Amino acid sequence: MTDGLTSPLGLLSTSLTCAPVAATHPAATSAHVTAAIPTSPFIQLPLVPPSVLVSSSAEACKCSGRRGGRLVRQKEANSSGEVDERHEIAASAGGFLPRLGRHPLLVLKIAPSIDREILTGDAASRVDATIARLAPPVEAHLAKWLPSSLAIGFVELLAFGVKQAWACLFGGLMLAAILVTGFAWPEGAGLARYDFLFLFAICVQAAFLATRLERPSEAAVILIFHVVGTAMELFKTGAGSWTYPEASHFRLGGVPMFSGFMYAAVGSYFARVARTFEFRFSHYPRRRWTVALAVLIYVNFFAHHFAPDIRAGLFVFTAVIFGRTTVSYRVWRWRHRMPLLLGFFLVALFIWIAENVGTFAGAWLYPDQASVWRAVAFAKMGSWFLLMLVSWTLVTLVHPPKRLPSE
Repeated sequence: MTDGLTSPLGLLSTSLTCAPVAATHPAATSAHVTAAIPTSPFIQLPLVPPSVLVSSSAEACKCSGRRGGRLVRQKEANSSGEVDERHEIAASAGGFLPRLGRHPLLVLKIAPSIDREILTGDAASRVDATIARLAPPVEAHLAKWLPSSLAIGFVELLAFGVKQAWACLFGGLMLAAILVTGFAWPEGAGLARYDFLFLFAICVQAAFLATRLERPSEAAVILIFHVVGTAMELFKTGAGSWTYPEASHFRLGGVPMFSGFMYAAVGSYFARVARTFEFRFSHYPRRRWTVALAVLIYVNFFAHHFAPDIRAGLFVFTAVIFGRTTVSYRVWRWRHRMPLLLGFFLVALFIWIAENVGTFAGAWLYPDQASVWRAVAFAKMGSWFLLMLVSWTLVTLVHPPKRLPSE
């Protein structure tokens, strides 16, 4: 297989060239033409083998006369009863595929390098269907003003942002509720702000399950992380690490019940992002090592208050077992690859940013923020990096990481 190796941020600057590849289908006739496959040192179509069949048959897709195209994904049962998926990109003349020539209709049938898991009504298929419907017109419009390669890269980056927003929907809604209520909650209201956030989180979680945006198995592991996070909250607030300054009825000790949903939001993100981007891993460590790391991290969050802090050793342990691991993920047209440790770091960075938003809205406060708000210490990002690994490990216990076919 061939996997693209790039960062999403590099998509805009990627220069796509066209390498001609002849149609290799045995039924190819004079009606079939040679396709130009967009490739570069950074992005490659996932072809195994690298063959593309281009057909000009107008019966393949009823979108002739339309500028742009659409992405059609099908699952067909083959003779052995297994599922074989074909990606079809249909584009009319002058459409979004660069330098394919002017034919009445071009249909590229691409042999996928990795089996996909898209179910009817599934959250991942919903966002894919939306992108497939909206991206081609946007791309066609941009192509009028920009070079085709830049338009393609921009839409790929836009699709990446849409999928990320979809994956962190639960956390985004919680953070928005915290921010809005922090500045718009009426004084003397009959319902405490923290209690409203708790009830709001329950309603969002119930809506996710009712609309199948979240699977019951995912909700179960998120509930576990909710309990794990609440237990740590009870200990940490008792030790004075941070406080919740407002009153509420739904609370355990000094911890309002909504706080557990902030941990659940991290678990929800991991469960959804792995499914939405169709994660596949290379050199992923054995489960016993990831579980051992998660246990040590969680224990150290308690033990370092009365025993030596082994945080530095945990970072080294993380680097050793995940150092070679890469994650392959699909945005829209192409699969990309990045080191998993870099992905963990970026997630921890955004959690740190979210924590600054939460403390700015007064949802919780660190000791140095009691009199005046200031940014959360950057060192806290290391704590979130480690705690995030606990969440990720819990998710992988329910949905084991899928490896690349080459492994």
